[in-house]
Amino acid sequence: MFSAVFALLFTVGLTYGSPIANQYIDSVLNVALRNEIRSASLDPAVLNNFQTEFQDKVAIIGKVKGKAEYSKGTLSGLSQARRFSECQGPYYSFGAKSINCTITFNTLHINYEGKLKYGKVPKVNIKGKGDVTNTVIFIEVTSQGGYPTLKNFLFQQIGFMKVTFTGLGPLNKFTKFLEDGYKSHVEAQVFNSVSQRFQYAMSRAVASVPMPN
Repeated sequence: MFSAVFALLFTVGLTYGSPIANQYIDSVLNVALRNEIRSASLDPAVLNNFQTEFQDKVAIIGKVKGKAEYSKGTLSGLSQARRFSECQGPYYSFGAKSINCTITFNTLHINYEGKLKYGKVPKVNIKGKGDVTNTVIFIEVTSQGGYPTLKNFLFQQIGFMKVTFTGLGPLNKFTKFLEDGYKSHVEAQVFNSVSQRFQYAMSRAVASVPMPN
């Protein structure tokens, strides 16, 4: 049901796009939102440190533990939000003037510096990078005579993350372990950054741009 509703919204948006609604959302995304993101220092946004562990089995020696510690994480690209589809509106819903649209990001970039420890081998400096594409969000803005408000902010599609590492050297064979651990932590942080900090910036942005007649 959830997917069907968004599929319908997306189809209707493409078929009955409104130039007035498009112009309003473009103004919010390209000016007001970027100002809010700049003011809140969200591009890049700071991400939390984390660590992951894995275990290897070596002949004769037995089990060998590995650990990767990540710090100085950043998320870039939140200011590059753009329209994904044609927008709808203004229309009236329960007495409120409304506009809805789907938005996306070109690519969200995640960067971390890390230290990889394997058994008794000295720590190795590594870098972990993630690129997230195709995140799509449905938004609805409403106004009842006062400032516009962000009524709905719903994920229509969660983007796919491609992870790459540099500096692994002979420890490159553990890439799969590192990728799985990296994704399990970073995907949650990216989701929280978009659903909380970015959504708050979007709320402030729409409130600063008057709704069209």
